[in-house]
Amino acid sequence: MDLFAFDIAEQCNAPVGLPLCSVCQKCPAKYRCPGCSTRTCCLACVRGHKEAAQCSGKRSRTDFISIKDFTDSNLLSDFRFLEELKTASDCASRHRPSHRGMREWPKRMKILMSEAQKRHVALQFLPQGMKRQRLNSTWYNIKRQRIHWDIEWRFACAKVEIMEKRVDEDTRLDELLQKHLNFAIGKGALLHKLKPYSEAGVEQLQVVMRRERCKANEVDYYLLDKAAPLREQLVGRVVIEFPIFTVLLPSEMSSYTIHKAQMGQTANGVSEQQASGQEPLHR
Repeated sequence: MDLFAFDIAEQCNAPVGLPLCSVCQKCPAKYRCPGCSTRTCCLACVRGHKEAAQCSGKRSRTDFISIKDFTDSNLLSDFRFLEELKTASDCASRHRPSHRGMREWPKRMKILMSEAQKRHVALQFLPQGMKRQRLNSTWYNIKRQRIHWDIEWRFACAKVEIMEKRVDEDTRLDELLQKHLNFAIGKGALLHKLKPYSEAGVEQLQVVMRRERCKANEVDYYLLDKAAPLREQLVGRVVIEFPIFTVLLPSEMSSYTIHKAQMGQTANGVSEQQASGQEPLHR
């Protein structure tokens, strides 16, 4: 081992011969993330990795483990996992949340629904307890009279999902996308996965949004205008809790079917009257 690496290990109080931390790239890594095996050197780097990579830090209990690597601890973990599933199933069968009508919704949700309809957005909410419902923190700013949307970004090629909270509806799509591709401290692991996108540049990337309420064998997408604000992207569209945008490389466009609007309907197959709120929306 060279003298330089030995000095770094001595300064960081770590054993000699360990690989460098994948976050700071300075100190030898003393820890390995149970969730994704990313190596880190300290608590600050661990927190930076979790925030940048959206990693929970917990080992996946459903990942495949070969027979030769299967241990007693894995068997015990599987047994406890099945016990928890049985308990959760029993609880779910005893308590089924009611499908609340609009009159029973909290005032915040009623205001958000009303403002979305004014913008010709067919906003729909899921029953309580579902994942998208729990993640959603979209709200309407009464003072500024703007909706602040939660957005889920999906980078298909890299298999990366990023949840962005409370984005002003007047923000342009290309500005939001560029922010995720720019370098920032603690984003090293994430940017490495998104390298094909940053190399292509925002101008060459395409952003699509899946059309909701369509047949399972007729899935298609809306091609969005990156130069337009978020408010215009959602006009006449069905949004379930919050919008989900998929970012595509030029080579991926051929794998996605782009929806063609029909005469007399909006781009999502919902009439203008219904999207504007003149007809009731049901779950």
